Amino acid sequence: MGTQNLYLYIKTDRKHGRTYRYLIIEEYLGNGKRRKILSIPVEKAIDILISWCGGWDLNPRRPTPSGPKPNPPLPSISRGNIVSKQNGVSYFASSAEKLNAFMSYCREHASEETCRQYLRYLEKPLNRNNRWSVTAWKRYLRFLCEKLQDKKACEIFKTVKSKKSGVDKYVPAWDEVFETISKAQEPFRTVYKVLLESGLRVTEACFLLGNIDKLRKTRLNGFYRVEVDREKGFKRAFVAYLLELPEKIIVEPLSVSKYAQRTGLLQPKYIRKFVATQMAKLGIPDRTINFIQGRTPDTVLRKHYLELVALADLDYQKYAKWLKEHFKNPS
Repeated sequence: MGTQNLYLYIKTDRKHGRTYRYLIIEEYLGNGKRRKILSIPVEKAIDILISWCGGWDLNPRRPTPSGPKPNPPLPSISRGNIVSKQNGVSYFASSAEKLNAFMSYCREHASEETCRQYLRYLEKPLNRNNRWSVTAWKRYLRFLCEKLQDKKACEIFKTVKSKKSGVDKYVPAWDEVFETISKAQEPFRTVYKVLLESGLRVTEACFLLGNIDKLRKTRLNGFYRVEVDREKGFKRAFVAYLLELPEKIIVEPLSVSKYAQRTGLLQPKYIRKFVATQMAKLGIPDRTINFIQGRTPDTVLRKHYLELVALADLDYQKYAKWLKEHFKNPS
């Protein structure tokens, strides 16, 4: 499409099985020659246009008889801004500025498709029966709470919970855990041992094993603290505690789950559940367990990180002692 001496068109590229679209603007120089003056992803171009137009209109209305009037700016999130109820579920609108900020943050942690899916659900009332709706609102409220320090968002975040249905509450006994580690072949046995000692997710355990030579390690009273400092998507791991430092190995997380399914051993998620349950039985506070397993909110982490590390160093001694005793006498 030409406008005077400018040409604007959409270019499509396909790389690694994914499709990318770019808005291209070129200047016509004459004699069949053009000079590219802009190349930008279509999604980013749309976001820029939306920001120029005042953002997404989340509260459209019909013109009044006296003629159309501009919509007032959307309010920031607060309990006073709850605007309606649908199916007994309260919901509220937030400013386009905050939604755009959330989208920028989301793109750093998830795919473009996932982030746009979140946005579609944020434009609708919260539906506790819809997993996508609950997840989108929880991600958004958590962003407002932790990144923008919005106290009201922190309060409302605690109330947004999905209806519990078919929740897997199974926690294996110690003999099942010990049997799994005993029967597992390498390199999966090492993965299971890291899971049991640290309480990490399988993705984080595999990351630790693949980068153990690069991560900072501290020798403590009979065990090690490893600075994992990893954030993948919306899940995080701060530190990992290990009885012994493992050798570097490369293992794909999915291969661990497939191996467990093929051999009938415990799935990695059950080891993580066992660790949290056993730590609680040993009197380790929930605050410490959440920190060790990467569930501490940013707001708490920023203010109390050093304190949490110090407490975890002390509290993990109980679990380390228990593990050593039960590895010697598994029954």
